[in-house]
Amino acid sequence: MSMVPGGTAPGVGPGRHNGLPAAAYEPLLDLDPQLADAMLDMLRQEGVAAYAVPAPGRRGAYGDVQLPDRPTDRLWVDRGGAAHARAVVAARLPHLRAELEAYADGAGREMRPSVSEDEAWAQIVAAYHTAPAEDVPRWPVSEDVEDEPATYEEEDAAGPSARGRLLRRAGPDDHPEDGEEPPHTGADHYVPPPPPPLPTADALTKWAWAGLLGAPAFFLVAAVLQLPVGDWAAFLALAAFVGGFVTLVVRMRDRPPPNSGGDDGAVV
Repeated sequence: MSMVPGGTAPGVGPGRHNGLPAAAYEPLLDLDPQLADAMLDMLRQEGVAAYAVPAPGRRGAYGDVQLPDRPTDRLWVDRGGAAHARAVVAARLPHLRAELEAYADGAGREMRPSVSEDEAWAQIVAAYHTAPAEDVPRWPVSEDVEDEPATYEEEDAAGPSARGRLLRRAGPDDHPEDGEEPPHTGADHYVPPPPPPLPTADALTKWAWAGLLGAPAFFLVAAVLQLPVGDWAAFLALAAFVGGFVTLVVRMRDRPPPNSGGDDGAVV
């Protein structure tokens, strides 16, 4: 706990206040959070306004902020009652510090184990091989009943309701007693619809494709077999190729065929 230089706080900042108002505040000292709460109550009883906020870090030589070693609160008091507050702190703080240290020592002793870790492990290992003094069942004795299989005579005597309770789900290897397999209805078998017929072309389209494909085939065969090609033959083959290409381009449709249904879709 260190004393801090005097100053003026810009009003009541964030933190814990003892409820008394003041026009101006100045820092008094830094305390542990537990001691700060106790000092707020004591200053309230003495009529001195005060509040506590977390203590900021100190700025180092290179402009870096050095945080405190442990969380502390800075106690701000009324500037007019600062002298009285210092007297209260000087009189009450040693007793509060002694009580806090005594409480911390007592809590540490309670949390400290009575045996060491090695002794605890030795006790666990020794108890593992030791039989319990009394057999403690894992369930109530009333539930420790052995189930006996029921016979057909007992089922007949009990009636059809008892036989109904012994029904079980049929397994994958269960078959009818007579050895006959149930007829397969085929209701769960999916049969796809027949494919649509292939589109048929008219005579003009067929002749156009024949000219488009036949002319290159004619020139290829003539070149491979080294056959002489006359002027008229070359002209007719070239004309068939050009005519077939132009015919197919002209007959291209930008709409679906008439048998495509009533919904023609979007046509751009």
